Amino acid sequence: MEARMINFRYALLFAALVATPAWSEEIECTNVDKNGANVPGAFYVGDYKGADNLLTSDIFHKDFYCAEQFIKKRDYTRRFLTIFGSSSIKELNDASKYNSTSNNNIYKQTYEFAMAWSKAHPEYPILTGAGPGLMEAAARGAISGSGVSIGYTTYYKDAANNSDASIAYWKPLDGVDKGKQIISDGLIFSSVSARETLMILHSAAAIFAPGGSGTNWEIFQTLEMLKSNQLSDIPVYMLGDSVHWAAYESYINDMVARGTIKESERENFIRFVKTPDELKALLENNKRLFP
Repeated sequence: MEARMINFRYALLFAALVATPAWSEEIECTNVDKNGANVPGAFYVGDYKGADNLLTSDIFHKDFYCAEQFIKKRDYTRRFLTIFGSSSIKELNDASKYNSTSNNNIYKQTYEFAMAWSKAHPEYPILTGAGPGLMEAAARGAISGSGVSIGYTTYYKDAANNSDASIAYWKPLDGVDKGKQIISDGLIFSSVSARETLMILHSAAAIFAPGGSGTNWEIFQTLEMLKSNQLSDIPVYMLGDSVHWAAYESYINDMVARGTIKESERENFIRFVKTPDELKALLENNKRLFP
C-alpha cells in the first residue's frame, strides 16, 4: 500500500513535467522577487501561490523545469550530498534541559562534517533546506570549508505571510555569522512538495541528522522510494548519538516485529553513525560516489 500511495503522488508531480511540453520553451527561470529585485544566491525564484493543494499543474511544472535547468546550467550533474535535519536544534540549546547537551553536540557535529566534506570533496556540494537549526549548521560548515552551500527552500512563516522571496533563505540570528548569507546557490520553490521531492531526487547521498516531523517525513519518503526501487541506490546514513535515534530505532524494530517491513530491509532503515570522521570515511569508501 505504501509503495502504491507514493507511486500515485509522484505520478501527479511528474505529470506536471510532461503535461504541456511546449511550456518549457516559454518558461523563464529568474531569481527576481515580487518587488523586481534579484534574490542573492538564488538561480530561480518561484512565486508564492499559497498552499500546495491550491496550486495548478503549471506551477509544479515550472518548479521542476527550473530545478532541472539549475542542475544543467550550473553543472551540478554529479548531484549533491544532502543533509536533512531539525530546524529547531540550535547552536546553543536552552529550550530543553533534558537534551540541551546532546543537541549542542549534534549541531557541532553537523557543522564539522559539512566543513570537512566541503574541503575534501567540492565535487559533491552540500545541499540543505536553507533553513535554521541543523540546516544552518550544515550550510555554515560548507561555507567555512570554502565550499558551495546549496539551498532548496520555499515560503515559510514570514516569507509566506508576506509572499517575500527575499527572506526565504535563512540567515543566522546570532553567532559569528549573524545576519550573513550562508546559501551561495540554490532554488526557492513555489511548492513545498516539489522542494522536498527534488531534494531527494538531486541527492548523490542522503545524510539525516535528528529532527522532528518534517525530517521524519524526509527519512521515510527516501527509504520507501529506495525500498520500492523508485530511487536509484544512494548511500543513506543517520548522524548523531543514540539518544537522538532511540525512538526511531524502536519504531523500525516494531515494524519488523509486526511484519510491515521485512527483516532483510532493516539494514537500509538503520545506518547510524556517531561521528563526523566516521561518516566521512564511510562515504569516501562508497563505490557509487567514488567508483
